[in-house]
Amino acid sequence: TYYIVPDIGECKDTDIVIPSEYKSKPVKAVDYGAFQNSSDIKSVVIGDNVLQVGPYAFDNCDALESVTVGTNTKRISGYAFSDCLNLRQIELSDSLTTICEGAFEYCLNLTDIVIPDSVIKIEKYAFRYCSYLENIRFGKNLTEIGANIFKECSSLSEIELPDSLISIGGGAFYNCTALKSIIIPDNVTSIGAYAFNECENLTSVTIGNSVSSILDYAFYKCYNIENVYINDIANWCNIAFHDEDSNPLDFGVKLYADNTLLTYFIVPTGVTNIGDYAFDAYTYLTYVDFGEEVETIGTRAFSDCDGLTQIEIPDNITIRPLTIKDRNSIIKWANGRKDSYIIHLLNEQDYLDENNLHAFLIERMTDFDKVKAALDRFLPYVDNWAVCDGMNPKILAKHPERRVEAAMAWLSSSHV
Repeated sequence: TYYIVPDIGECKDTDIVIPSEYKSKPVKAVDYGAFQNSSDIKSVVIGDNVLQVGPYAFDNCDALESVTVGTNTKRISGYAFSDCLNLRQIELSDSLTTICEGAFEYCLNLTDIVIPDSVIKIEKYAFRYCSYLENIRFGKNLTEIGANIFKECSSLSEIELPDSLISIGGGAFYNCTALKSIIIPDNVTSIGAYAFNECENLTSVTIGNSVSSILDYAFYKCYNIENVYINDIANWCNIAFHDEDSNPLDFGVKLYADNTLLTYFIVPTGVTNIGDYAFDAYTYLTYVDFGEEVETIGTRAFSDCDGLTQIEIPDNITIRPLTIKDRNSIIKWANGRKDSYIIHLLNEQDYLDENNLHAFLIERMTDFDKVKAALDRFLPYVDNWAVCDGMNPKILAKHPERRVEAAMAWLSSSHV
């Protein structure tokens, strides 16, 4: 048998010691809300036999300044120390494995914390709104950082994530306005939505080799990012960016692959897909060679790459459906380009907007033979007036006889 510290109501003592034993029984836990709303408590020492601090056990103890957790405590439950506005010092157990939801939420005066190596998981909201938290040292076995765990920790300027980490939850560092750099370890596979949203002083981001998914708005309003560092360009091509704001390149920063600024990009052997938004708004890119293995190019993969002057796209590549922004960016890029560049973009499409883009690109070609060849290939897919009436290649007017000859051939085609 064992003893659990019950809900004792509002406590007037200032220094609380939870003993290891009570009436010859080991004290194993502090119950739900046991000392909740006790405004006189200033310090808490938890005995070595206590395995769990229960939910809301010391919630809203607004005079509490220091907590020492027993050597065998394995779990700090949800909101156990939330709203302890004056809590400044925490000593955690080397046996601790889980810090639960909201455990230290709104501990406004907490400035430093050391997470033991034994901790595997920190759940959502654990340190949310700890606005004076400046330093945190993670243990080497942590695998998961929950959603919104450091949201609004506006004093957190430096953080070193452990190599053991696998996932970063949504909003994990939301509005950490003092954060200047972040290195995502190589074992991390996913970064949640809004993870670094509004980290307005973030200047440097390093993405590890195993990241496969970055969700919506992960880097939204990170206006001051200057450099993004990666080691594996092949992995970068395969990352599932969920929107333009999940890619830190969206703000026109420099991308370094193996510490070399990426301007000239030859797709590595083995890469068959360029993911959605992979190089969206990357203005330092000037040349792309897709090689022979790439099969698909994702939505807006190269949208707003204003510095791009040459691109080699084999005929076998499929370009995914285009947005209006994609179309306008490609048209802008095509102005003044050689016909040979434009031809690479002319594949049969499935959508009206894509066919309109196809027509607009043909209009910008300046060689009659290449225009005719492009039209021979494209006209069988024109099945509505919107595409037909929107296409008027000017080069045809300069060769009236050849234009009539080509028109007669098109009219006699089996597609008419």
